[in-house]
Amino acid sequence: MTTATKILFTSNIWQCIAKVQLCVAHSEGTWIVTDTTPFHPVSHIWPDRPADRGFITVANQDYAVINCLVGAVELASQTLYVADAIPVRRDTEGWVFVVVHHLAQDLMLEIGGDSN
Repeated sequence: MTTATKILFTSNIWQCIAKVQLCVAHSEGTWIVTDTTPFHPVSHIWPDRPADRGFITVANQDYAVINCLVGAVELASQTLYVADAIPVRRDTEGWVFVVVHHLAQDLMLEIGGDSN
């Protein structure tokens, strides 16, 4: 079951080991959702702060995070909605809000696997 992403950027943490919760292919690469992240997503809540950029490392291979966005997962279907496509408000029953890491590459990661 997907959980809300634990954010670490407020604690000045710049890297972490995280578990992959979702890995979704889309037309411009891959969206990765992890259980915890140091990445700050672009959000209307923090309009003065752009999305963080960086790398996700899987099996000693670095993948560039080209954008970082807010997402919401409908728990019943495990469907991910990103940015303007989110159809609900925070704290809506049956939904969790997550940080979405946008990679340019087409990549399939094992759910529950580590990324660091």
